Amino acid sequence: MKLLIIDIETTGLVPEGNAIVEIGIVLCDTDTRETTTVFNQIVKDDVFDYNKHKNSWIFQNTDLTPEEVQNANSLDTYREELQNLFDQYPITAYNKRFDISFMAARGFKLNDTKDLMDNG
Repeated sequence: MKLLIIDIETTGLVPEGNAIVEIGIVLCDTDTRETTTVFNQIVKDDVFDYNKHKNSWIFQNTDLTPEEVQNANSLDTYREELQNLFDQYPITAYNKRFDISFMAARGFKLNDTKDLMDNG
């Protein structure tokens, strides 16, 4: 089985009023355990507001800068590419509820599977 593992970085903890600023996705073959990076981009979400978000935790605690996000391609630039991936493979994440909630709030349709943090 092949599945996507997504990891996003955001300016806050809830989709409303906070922006996705980076998306990383790897394709994992669960039989061979081989992984391939299929998407890794800094993105400028429509809700990103430089002045509002420039002091967000992500910018204070990583090497990502608000200037990089301000100058990045819009999330919509990658919409078709991302949706094509989501249409081909089931998706999971280490904090699936968080990542999926942001992506769904941006209109993506996801075929999700087990949360990797769920031991049950």
